[in-house]
Formats: sequence, C-alpha cells, structure tokens
Amino acid sequence: RPDLARLGGYKQEVTILFSDVRGFTVYCEERKEQPSEVVSILNEYLGGMTDTVLEWEGTLDKFVGDAVMVYWGAPLPQEDHAWRAVRCACQMRSRLATLQEKWKSEGKQPLDIGIGINTGEAIVGNIGADGKKMDYTVIGDAVNLSSRLEGLNKVYGTAALITAATELLLSERVLRREIDRVAVKGKAEAVAIYELMSPTDAAQHADAFRHFAEGLVHYRNRRWDEAERAFRHTLELKPGDGPSGTLLKRIEEFRASPPPADWDGSWQAETK
Repeated sequence: RPDLARLGGYKQEVTILFSDVRGFTVYCEERKEQPSEVVSILNEYLGGMTDTVLEWEGTLDKFVGDAVMVYWGAPLPQEDHAWRAVRCACQMRSRLATLQEKWKSEGKQPLDIGIGINTGEAIVGNIGADGKKMDYTVIGDAVNLSSRLEGLNKVYGTAALITAATELLLSERVLRREIDRVAVKGKAEAVAIYELMSPTDAAQHADAFRHFAEGLVHYRNRRWDEAERAFRHTLELKPGDGPSGTLLKRIEEFRASPPPADWDGSWQAETK
C-alpha cells in the first residue's frame, strides 16, 4: 500500500519504542584497537533486534549508532499497536539473553540494553530536505517522551519501562508494575511509569511486588517510615530491586529536605 506512505505530514496515534545499549561509549573506548570486534558484536545485536521488530510488524525507523527506534500504527493502522510494541520489547529482552550467553561462551563481554515505550499522537510523514534526503518518520512530544523514558532505566535499575498511556491499552496478560510518577526533563507534567516484567519474574517475586506497591502508596502520602519498611521488605524478598533502592534514596533526601506542600508524589528528572 504505497499510497498510505503519502508525502507531507498527518497526525496519528502510534506507539514508539527506543532501545539503547548500556555503556556502549565505554565499551568502544576499551576496544579502540579492535574495531572489527565492536562492529561484529553490534551488527549481531542489531540483526537480532531487527528480526524481532519485523516479527511483530513494527516500522523500523532508524539506528542511531547503537540505539534503535521503532514505531507501530503507521504507515499501516494497527489497532493493537501498544500490545505489539510491548510484546516486541519482551521478545527483544529474551533474544538478547540468548545472545548474551553466546557472547559469554565466546569470551566476549555481553551487551545490555534499556527500552522505553510510549503511546501518543505524533506527526507522521516524510521529513527532510526536498529532493536531497527524506525520511519517513514520526516526530513530536510522544516520540521525545519515549526516548527520555528509555534513559530512565538507568535511574531505576530497570530494563524496560512504559508510560501510563501505553499501559492503559494493555490487557492483563502483559505483566507490569507501577514504579513512580516522573516529569521528564523539559516537561512540567508528570506521567506514571511502569516496569515490564516477565511471567517468571512476576511469579517468583509476587510478594515482593505487593510490598513495593504498598510502599509506593506510603511514599506518595509522605509516610516515610512506612514506605521505608515496605521497600526494605521488598529488597529482602527481591535483592537488588532497582526501583526500591531508588525510592529509598529519595526518602533519605526528603527527610533532610521535605518536598513542598503541594507535592503530588512525582519526581522531576534533571537529565535526559
């Protein structure tokens, strides 16, 4: 249907996925004398991720170095675009785990990634220099938020995050837990964010996640002692839980410098 990839721009609800390799700049610097090894492992990774994206019928927008941008819902409409994006993200993590085992067996340092997904209205169309270079792509706040969300994985110690806009379109078959409300850099309005979980993780740590949810309620109501106990209990049941560790640090900061009276329980991200 080439007629659907029309010239000019139009508004369309889409779901956007960004993924990025963790610490890839350092990874490359440590191997500056072995450029072929860097290119080889990056190509293997990008090849696996591309196959996964195409399996879930995503539009592979671009590679930006080691980053990948994908969207669903354009140029062909997909009513289940949010579900496709989230299932693709889960399979990307699964395929990466297989690649990581392979790289370890070959004596290579494995790559790891973060994923951010958001749903919203974006401008879709051919953008660029007319007659010289044009790209069919999506732009707008919804796209920027997806990119910012991917970076928040480093803050919360998570692997894949989605926004409330995406979460609202999902069925109960997709396992997730709310971990915070965040206003990304450059935005005043906060959005709820959720961590994607595998069925195994959700089953093994159900009690831990229940304590975390209780702690989140206490945290938003400034009940620091109760919140701290809940998050510490979460860490006892799930050692290394990133969101719990992040919110415990916030509690220490708020005890020393309480949030303003009109605080709504959200956090303002200062970095991209």
